[in-house]
Amino acid sequence: MNQTVSKTEKLAIKESTAICREAALRTMDIELFFDEVSILKIDGIISLAWPDGPIGDYERDSYRYQLWGCFLGEAMCVVLNGNWVQGDLGLGVEIIDTIAYPIEKIEKRFKNGMDDSITDFYYSFKESV
Repeated sequence: MNQTVSKTEKLAIKESTAICREAALRTMDIELFFDEVSILKIDGIISLAWPDGPIGDYERDSYRYQLWGCFLGEAMCVVLNGNWVQGDLGLGVEIIDTIAYPIEKIEKRFKNGMDDSITDFYYSFKESV
């Protein structure tokens, strides 16, 4: 059974998205919003900023997945009218009765490149709900 995220988790998500958006603006001059256009920019940002994938430092890589996964998930919540939940695989976004796991997906995108495209993930999830 899926559980609604706690106030503490919601605050952590909000903080992660703020850090992610600020970093994109400061380091790449890319302004991100919680909209579909920004979701579709994520693959390009990852390819540009981390062309070789994860850096190999577990803590730094995990932190990066968390930041970008929270941004992706929050944007999906806004665009698709979803909610954050604790699902079987961890923190996820639930829309109707379908759950997506954006943090896990971001990790796969970093590790597998465009074989795990965020754009494809988003469109596939959007079509399923």
